[in-house]
Amino acid sequence: MEKLRCISRVEMTSSSRCAGKLALVTVEERGIGLGTDEALHKHGAKVIALSKNEENMLNLRKDYSEITTVPVNVGDWKATKDAIECLSTSAIQMLTEVPACELGPQRIRVNGINPGTVNTDMLKMYGEEGISLITERTPLGRIGKDSETVNGILYLLSDESSYENGHSLVIDGFVIKS
Repeated sequence: MEKLRCISRVEMTSSSRCAGKLALVTVEERGIGLGTDEALHKHGAKVIALSKNEENMLNLRKDYSEITTVPVNVGDWKATKDAIECLSTSAIQMLTEVPACELGPQRIRVNGINPGTVNTDMLKMYGEEGISLITERTPLGRIGKDSETVNGILYLLSDESSYENGHSLVIDGFVIKS
């Protein structure tokens, strides 16, 4: 059984775009999660970061007020290939829609992000040929940037999307539909 580490950042910054908001973010030492953590904190949100990698948490520790370890089972995503990705995408959609319905009466909004292929270190596992194939399948003809996904997250957490609830924002260059 692996352990999930959880830390929370409580300092507030001068930006108020997401002031008073609480976000739960899975974080590694780079990529979308780290970019999201940094952007949300910069814009005044309280961030609870999760990672299964203790070193990542220790690297982030200096910016957080506390660290907690929680046991969790984590599957081998390489062994399960597309099945787990499809199941997790559907599960994430339901983990967005059901709480949005249940928590809406308390004026709590729940939204999600469905990112496409993003230029992070994980992309390297596909090799040059795989990356070319992915790029060809994307109508925009390029791989997404983590900052593009982070901007969608900032939008959903801010008051700019105050009537968005139960929505999963697809940021994938239209590859899902193509």
